[in-house]
Amino acid sequence: MIGERLTFLRKKKGLTQEELAKIFNMSRSTYAQYEVNRRKPDYNTLKMFADYYQVSIDWLLGLSDDPTPPTLPTRKSPAGDADKEALLLFGRISRLSKAGKEQILKALEWIEEIEAQERKIKSKEPEN
Repeated sequence: MIGERLTFLRKKKGLTQEELAKIFNMSRSTYAQYEVNRRKPDYNTLKMFADYYQVSIDWLLGLSDDPTPPTLPTRKSPAGDADKEALLLFGRISRLSKAGKEQILKALEWIEEIEAQERKIKSKEPEN
């Protein structure tokens, strides 16, 4: 049941197995095995799938016909382009070595510092 529902959700989003594998930080073959029911996800993986697709774990497992948890509001676009981009970047960063991650962190700190300085300068400019 979970395989069919994962396939349905992936196609509904217009994504490939490769794209989702990067988002979920797993190999394409691992993700494909979930879709064909050759591999059973553990709880954390189920939660990750459910959170990403904004569906209940019960629905993924075929225990419910209602895909959305009753306590969560239905959204038109659960993961916008910015979310998709952030998840793809996270997947890429997570595969880097420790040194690579440290370099990314230093670069981010440098960019944040520059943007903070730009905001400070902009806030001091007189308004017209």
